[in-house]
Amino acid sequence: MAHHRYEILAKQLQTNPDTIQAAAQTIAKLDPKPGRAFLPEEKHQIVRAELAVRKVKEDWKIIFNPYASPQLKISDTYKDMLASSDGDSKEVRDYLREKIRSGRSFMDWIQQRQETLQKIVQVIIEKQRFSVASHLSSKTLNTRSSRARNWHSRNHSKPRHRQ
Repeated sequence: MAHHRYEILAKQLQTNPDTIQAAAQTIAKLDPKPGRAFLPEEKHQIVRAELAVRKVKEDWKIIFNPYASPQLKISDTYKDMLASSDGDSKEVRDYLREKIRSGRSFMDWIQQRQETLQKIVQVIIEKQRFSVASHLSSKTLNTRSSRARNWHSRNHSKPRHRQ
């Protein structure tokens, strides 16, 4: 079809060239990447940190970003359905109870994950307190620009003679 040899294709498919040409025109109008319609509108997605570590006076504080983790709760609709399911079958009530129980378990897991993250970061802070403090105070953070300057100075300095 790419070479517009509709007669050859029509003969192989036992149809007329007009049918092949109409199909080719329809195919040409299709989106070659249909999944793009489901991508977010932002071209560059921003990664939001779940937590940050800030120095407050002499202490390091762990601050959670409330927008990074979803705010979850059991829908009142499910609770209301369970409360008004007296006339429903045992299967319906069991199903609703299981869904509510499952939702609560999921919320507990999310909470446990946040607590685990906090404990891990706290241990890192305790183990690296002096290293982080001296690193920040010397203002030699490993940024892209400082890495680029270091690379440039290493690779464009005077040649060293090997002995």
